[in-house]
Amino acid sequence: MRKLIKHLFVILMCTMTLSGCTGNSGSSSDSGHQHKYSLLISEVPATCVDDGMKAHYECDECGQLFDINNNEVTREQLVIPALGHDSGNIWYEEGGYHFHLCNRCGGYVDVATHTLSEVNAQEADHEHGGLMHYYTCDVCHHDFLDSQGKVSISNTHIAPLGHDETLTYHAEVPATCEKEGTKAYYSCSCGALFEDENGTKRIKNPIKIPAKGHIHNGFWYSDETKHWHECHYCGEIIDEENHTPGTEVYQDLENTWKVCTVCGQKVDIQPRQITGCHHEHLMHYEQVYPTLSKPGHIAFHYCIDCDKSFYDAACTQEIPNTQYGIKDKRDGRYLSPVTGTFSVLNSNLRDYFAAETDQEIIAALKNNEMHNFQAKKVVNWEDNLNGPFTFEYSHDREFTSVESYVTNINAYTFEGVLTPGETYYYRVKDSSNKYLLDDLSFKVDDTYTLRTVTVDGLYNVRDLGGWSAKDGHKVLYGKLFRGGKLTDITTKGKETFLDTLGIKTEIDLRREGTKELDDPRLSYNKCDMRMYTEIIPGYSIYTLDDPSIERPFDELTPASLKNAFEILADSNNYPVYFHCAAGADRTGTFAYLVNGLLGVEYDNLVNDFEMTTFSVYGDRYRSGVTENNTFDDTGVLFNNNDNWCGFGLMNDIMQARYGEDGQPTYVAIENYLKEVCHISDATIASVRLNLLGETINF
Repeated sequence: MRKLIKHLFVILMCTMTLSGCTGNSGSSSDSGHQHKYSLLISEVPATCVDDGMKAHYECDECGQLFDINNNEVTREQLVIPALGHDSGNIWYEEGGYHFHLCNRCGGYVDVATHTLSEVNAQEADHEHGGLMHYYTCDVCHHDFLDSQGKVSISNTHIAPLGHDETLTYHAEVPATCEKEGTKAYYSCSCGALFEDENGTKRIKNPIKIPAKGHIHNGFWYSDETKHWHECHYCGEIIDEENHTPGTEVYQDLENTWKVCTVCGQKVDIQPRQITGCHHEHLMHYEQVYPTLSKPGHIAFHYCIDCDKSFYDAACTQEIPNTQYGIKDKRDGRYLSPVTGTFSVLNSNLRDYFAAETDQEIIAALKNNEMHNFQAKKVVNWEDNLNGPFTFEYSHDREFTSVESYVTNINAYTFEGVLTPGETYYYRVKDSSNKYLLDDLSFKVDDTYTLRTVTVDGLYNVRDLGGWSAKDGHKVLYGKLFRGGKLTDITTKGKETFLDTLGIKTEIDLRREGTKELDDPRLSYNKCDMRMYTEIIPGYSIYTLDDPSIERPFDELTPASLKNAFEILADSNNYPVYFHCAAGADRTGTFAYLVNGLLGVEYDNLVNDFEMTTFSVYGDRYRSGVTENNTFDDTGVLFNNNDNWCGFGLMNDIMQARYGEDGQPTYVAIENYLKEVCHISDATIASVRLNLLGETINF
């Protein structure tokens, strides 16, 4: 019953809707037709390709269309136009075609065959990748293996091949005086160059080593017309020029001459024109007996006018003068068994040691052009004889121990190893064993006790001996030598180093150093350390150029110093040579500790340190220099990124940390060696005994 009532209600409502529709008002049309509305026809939305239709009514009898407001409309007015595809920007490809996809319906849009261009292959090399052979579409830019565009690929690149697993090593080409060298480098078969064997540091060209430039030791070589220097490295003649005669004329009994103002060579030698002389101006000299330091002579009369000597005041018995002294006519003996003294120091060094004020010391340090190679002592004899000659010299007058040398020239040169305070006796004989010179000698001046040493190919070499130690005792000569690296030592230098000086032990203070002189007679010991205040715990200093760069205490140094002093404690190791690269900073620090431990006073420790200034390695002062040419109170000469020199500051900190009020420098150094380096009393005592030659109470 309920269902029936419901159906009747629906029919009634539909009838009410359709009834009375004539035109727009529900009444009949002009023809009198009464429209019968259907149910509302729902809207059909438009799609990308098909039109849609708005919601509307339609008369069941005449087919007239009405909008939702019952207004008559045409079918065209109800049409909703197709939306059209909303294609994206992304190209897709498949089966030789490319297309876009509609964002609304997902349909295919802009479908077309590929427009392909061929891309040729490019081979990969060691550093650069290559390309494979492929085709690319000019429209969608997809890449394909085939010319039909059906087999797509995502990567067309070929990876670099990489450099050789093992690079080829090229040894260093050392620089010469005039030509650049190159550092060692590595190369790949592709031609790429590297600084390291792992191929991480690429270089365009081998790194150049600048030419050394010719370096000489300040000594002039000469002949009758010219003088020149010889390069230490290659022996080439440099600075050759003609002699420059001075204005002063010198003479002996036979010749007159001038002296070259540059090299001191005799020039313009002319036979002396002797005119008659009445010997009106005579000087009488009493007999003087020779000593070990001064030559002697017989009593004689000397004429100022004609430069002749006579036995008698009447000038009837002439005494012939020779370059070796006055010769007694009666028995032919030379009356000058000692021909004076000879200094091994050049004038620059003598000026430095003689200086007293700051200004004088600084002036001498700045005048350092002559470098501290030991001066030569040349002995000549008559040049009108034929060789070979045998030159003999000894350290005692009886010639119980003789060193002999055979030479074809009328001269012998003592070079490089003379010891201050020692007397050298010498004699010369010709090829028939007849003595041309006999009972002659000279003493090496010991006014200044520094002993520089010349070793060919080495620089800044000197004996650590000769300094006054505690209570006036002397540090022994010939025990301990300091200098620079052994890299460039020559064959001649090796003879001096190993034979004449007899070096048995090498102490290398460089962290980066390696053994450079391979000889079974020489023991090599690596004792790498730092310098100046870097040896003192708890103290740091920063550079002036870049305050972020710190020079702190080096923790490896104490163990190295302990090793080095234990080497010096063994008497079997002497003579010993210690060095860094230049023999300046690390070497200067070690020399300060050794000689300071022996009781050498600070002023002389400074002198030993500043001697480096007179070598090829340049300025090393106790401190900076003020505008008034005095030393400032910083104790620091260099403090920049490339150079650190703080000798005076090191001593100040050493005294403040380990010294005792009113006590000498050796107290602070001994306390430092014990406390920081853990060096025993026995080791310190042995070092002092070996270098002083006797037990001294400290």
